[in-house]
Amino acid sequence: DYFALASHLLWWVWGILKARTSRLRYGYWENARDRLLAYHKHKEQVLRDYGLQ
Repeated sequence: DYFALASHLLWWVWGILKARTSRLRYGYWENARDRLLAYHKHKEQVLRDYGLQ
């Protein structure tokens, strides 16, 4: 579960970097936003599941 959180954050950073540097017309900003939202959703679940909240 912790690795899934790390994955979401890494893909979020990648999306931001690609959005700023890529010439391709792809939804990097949207992908980054979706990854950050997924991180927060998953984080809440992990905190609940492990009694850390």
